[in-house]
Amino acid sequence: MLIVVINMIVQMLLPRAFSVEEYGFYTYNLNVFTAVVTLGNLSFSNALVAKYAKRNDEIGLVNFYLKFYITIALAINALLMLLYAVGVLRDTFAGQTLLTILLGLEVAIVNKLLTDCILIYDACAISRVPAVGQIVLKVLISVFVVAGYFLGKLHLLYLYIVQISITLILACILLWVLITNQNKKYVKKDLGIRHYWKEYLTFSAPIIPATFVSQFTVIMMNWALMNWAGVNEQACFGVAWQLNLLLSYVFNPYAELSKREFAVIHDQPGALKDRFEQSLRLMIWATTYFAIFISFMSKWILPVVFGETYADIGLVVIVVMFYTIYQAWGQIGGSYMLATEKTKAYAFISTMGQLLTIVFIFLFQMPNAIWKNGLGAVGIGMNYFCANLIATTVMVVYICKRFGIPTGVIIRMQLHPILLCSVLSFVLLQLCSVLPIPDMGIMDELLRILLAGVVYTGGLGAYIYCNPKVIGVSKGTLQRMLRRKKNG
Repeated sequence: MLIVVINMIVQMLLPRAFSVEEYGFYTYNLNVFTAVVTLGNLSFSNALVAKYAKRNDEIGLVNFYLKFYITIALAINALLMLLYAVGVLRDTFAGQTLLTILLGLEVAIVNKLLTDCILIYDACAISRVPAVGQIVLKVLISVFVVAGYFLGKLHLLYLYIVQISITLILACILLWVLITNQNKKYVKKDLGIRHYWKEYLTFSAPIIPATFVSQFTVIMMNWALMNWAGVNEQACFGVAWQLNLLLSYVFNPYAELSKREFAVIHDQPGALKDRFEQSLRLMIWATTYFAIFISFMSKWILPVVFGETYADIGLVVIVVMFYTIYQAWGQIGGSYMLATEKTKAYAFISTMGQLLTIVFIFLFQMPNAIWKNGLGAVGIGMNYFCANLIATTVMVVYICKRFGIPTGVIIRMQLHPILLCSVLSFVLLQLCSVLPIPDMGIMDELLRILLAGVVYTGGLGAYIYCNPKVIGVSKGTLQRMLRRKKNG
């Protein structure tokens, strides 16, 4: 939880600390290079975790992966420098210097390395050591960002250098501790590069096409935004996306928990149906509660959280928040399909969504007969929303049909919370806008948000208490849950 809070603080401060141009470069480089590194990884990190979890005594699995990762990292760097030298990437990265581009790449490389280190520890059922390391990492970066913000001297290159240095040091320490302890605990077992290459590739081969499509679309969407809309629109979308990331801290853990619960009762059709329907209801009400409120109150929330520079991007925020609602719903569907091993259907629907994304690049982001200049930050948001809406709807309908849940129930399940939260938020927006609150700058906006939030929460809470079936529980169950919470 502490890691989440620290990360939230950093992500809220960065748009304030950077100029709009620098923040646009930061988000563009982060999105593009994270996708590039994931492509180069060939899903070998998934193979590492799956195999090492069963063979903790075989350090050769880790040694091979590290050699592979270093080779891929060097190859990507060499390719990047070659493409820049021949002039291919200069326009792609909006005139950024080679040093800035390379440092942006190194950030993505070391971030992926650290993530893989943590996954290796998870495979060994060790969580405390990497958790402490992550806290130290986040605290150090937070101190740097806060100091740079208040001193007015935070620069993108400086942030990159600090991120790379601290992250790489932590990753190396974690790897050294792991390898040293494993060598003491077990007899060294390493079957060689050729053996592990074949083993890893056999595992990853079915996943590589889907990974390629998904990461390629991320690169194309961000390139289209930067190329046709410019760095300012990239920054605006980056800010709106931060709100999506904040909400993901709410629904990601629940989706993972649901996956485990679905797996446990996968052979009990009645219980599985009830649990799936309840999860859909809980997820859409919880996510809609936050997303709709943020959408309607964005004219006050944006200046408070990100500063006056981004006060006018409310439309981008609205589109991203509606995407977030269906993103969360899609995660419940995905958790069910993975837990019950419906992997072929899941892969088909996911690939369909990614292909739709490519189509929507031409419709919403590129200049065309409908929108002569494209839609900029709103366009990439519409791309995410429309593709995800279609893919998620197909997935949920597919699952519900197998359970015999009528389509009408699915439609009402979505519209009920969205319409109720929208009407309540709109009324509160109008009322709080005319309240005679003295102009106190940010405190004025914060007070309006708090007043609206209290009434909004109380109103929805009362409605759900009177109608608990909308979230898939009985009134007696809800009362018992509230009593336990009060007593505990």
